[in-house]
Amino acid sequence: MARARKKPAAPIPTSSEPETPAAPATSTDGLDAAVTAPQQPPTESAPVQESPTTGFAARVTRPDPFGEMTINLSGDHEGPKARLSRSQRFRQLAIQFDEKPDEGIRQRLREDGWTWRVPDGAWTKQLGDRPAETHRRAQELFEGIANDIRHANGLAPVATPALGR
Repeated sequence: MARARKKPAAPIPTSSEPETPAAPATSTDGLDAAVTAPQQPPTESAPVQESPTTGFAARVTRPDPFGEMTINLSGDHEGPKARLSRSQRFRQLAIQFDEKPDEGIRQRLREDGWTWRVPDGAWTKQLGDRPAETHRRAQELFEGIANDIRHANGLAPVATPALGR
């Protein structure tokens, strides 16, 4: 039968200063901290992976989700836009529109495996086991949809440099 350890008695204060309450005891295995640690919302900064040679990247952060592309959908600079972003934390891509796209565009997104997430106000898609290919296809779909909206608004299509065109 194992004996329970007794906690050492708190030292008796020897000065005339008022006694301050001790911090609550924590587990040495780190489980308490993992359970009680607050979760970071998806809009906070996430650390960039550390470079094995310099360690500098460990101190550099970027937003998560990270904005990949923004395309203006009207002739007005302050007008509605479409945005493509990528979250490393959730391993997913997101497309957001300032204005609700028509049913045909929403159907294209559904057919390509995108899901509407009400809390985020975005269409999202997991990167899956082939993230580079998923990302490239998402960029192409995003550019195509944005250019279709621009065409419907009487604007010329745009070519994004991310796709190497």
